[in-house]
Amino acid sequence: MDSSIFIGLIDAREGKLDSASMKLAEARELMPGSRKEDPKWATIQEFSCNLLRAEILLAEGAFDEVIEVMDNASPSEVPAMNPPSIMRLSMPLYQDILARAYMKKEKWDKVIAVYENLINFDPDSTDRRVVPLLYHYRIAKLYELKGWKGKAIEHYEIFLAPWEDAESSPPDVQDAHKRLAGLK
Repeated sequence: MDSSIFIGLIDAREGKLDSASMKLAEARELMPGSRKEDPKWATIQEFSCNLLRAEILLAEGAFDEVIEVMDNASPSEVPAMNPPSIMRLSMPLYQDILARAYMKKEKWDKVIAVYENLINFDPDSTDRRVVPLLYHYRIAKLYELKGWKGKAIEHYEIFLAPWEDAESSPPDVQDAHKRLAGLK
């Protein structure tokens, strides 16, 4: 099932929506067996199916539907606290579909709220997903847009820290350096 989800997510990002929809259908067909084997993982798999469905809808421009799907989809309890379980739960790494839908609708405060929820650690929660550094770059740009200089600087610095000694860097890193320099 996981391979159908991951391939479907790649297909959706590449604009191969028919193929992504077929992969979603394949994953959904496997759900009843998963529920019998391990109900906790079935919840995570249902969340993964919702992520794929939302990616497809986002690619189709159905932003309100993405928001509806993601508002009603959230991973529940983490089935186990071991590295393979955490890695599996963190895939796909880019679980900011709701933020990207709000971004398309230019609902900046809602985008910020989603990213803050994704990057802030809640010790009372069982959610232990990996926080992609890219989220810090995206929220820094939003803070900059809102005129919140201090917060923007903080998150640009978090995003750029691993690139400190890199000989070359991708465009997002180059842009973050320029934006950070402009804020200082």
